[in-house]
Amino acid sequence: MLESVSARDDDALAGAHTQTLAALRDGAGVVYQAAFATDEFVGFADFLVRTDDGAYEVYDTKLARRAKITALLQLAAYADQLERLGIPTGPRVHLLLGDGSTSTHRLTDIAPVFADRWARLRWMIAERVAAAEAIAWEEPGYAVCGRCAECAAQVEATRDVLLVAGMRSTQRIRLAEAGIRTIDQLAATDEPVAGIGAGALAALRDQARMQVAGEGARSPRACTTPPASPPCPNPTRATSSSTSRATRSGPTAAAGRPAGTWSTCSASSSTRAASASTSGRSGRTTARRRSAPPSTS
Repeated sequence: MLESVSARDDDALAGAHTQTLAALRDGAGVVYQAAFATDEFVGFADFLVRTDDGAYEVYDTKLARRAKITALLQLAAYADQLERLGIPTGPRVHLLLGDGSTSTHRLTDIAPVFADRWARLRWMIAERVAAAEAIAWEEPGYAVCGRCAECAAQVEATRDVLLVAGMRSTQRIRLAEAGIRTIDQLAATDEPVAGIGAGALAALRDQARMQVAGEGARSPRACTTPPASPPCPNPTRATSSSTSRATRSGPTAAAGRPAGTWSTCSASSSTRAASASTSGRSGRTTARRRSAPPSTS
């Protein structure tokens, strides 16, 4: 078992990475909290389990009761790090789920998807680091989370429909396709919108009208549906889960760009491109509750 370290402590990370590599090369049966740290990636795998043929397979713990795409990409990210270190890597990866079951998947099914998402994320970060100006609000090819500090300022300035309490990101997309981009436009229309049910649309319109009538101040929440998206991560130090979230959308309109839709959250000039530390921490908490590591059988 390796000592837990902070993803923000470069010296501690380097030490943990060295210890991880030494344990793997020594043929440890199970490595708990294996640390990976490069110029572009930081992550902590809950368990690396040695198989009978000497290869290592990745196990990660999740509270969820089913396998999610982001979790599978996280497993593939750790397996990719093993291969880059020259460590024999097994053909399967595993999720230890919150209901006590184990979800096992073939690495060959997941690795190509991770490679594609990882390449897109690296391209996105490189483009933003090299750019002289910030991304304009609503620039084609870029998605918004609507809930980080940068997005909040733009939402207020443009009176975006995200001002409407209870508005989902998916509903915002459907409204934009119908030409409705502001809270005022939503409050003033009565036409149906494709992709939004009549009841949900009526509730959103009522909410928008209450807020507009209150001179733009937020009224008590009339819609109880929770927001659909978490805050945007810092693109220069993204998690492996955000790798999936940032790249799963459709093709961009900009020539020469890989297909995908990116976040408009501002990026710094940091050279460290991606980190799986957030997802790793969540798995670490769950793993500590288990009385024993997974079986090597």
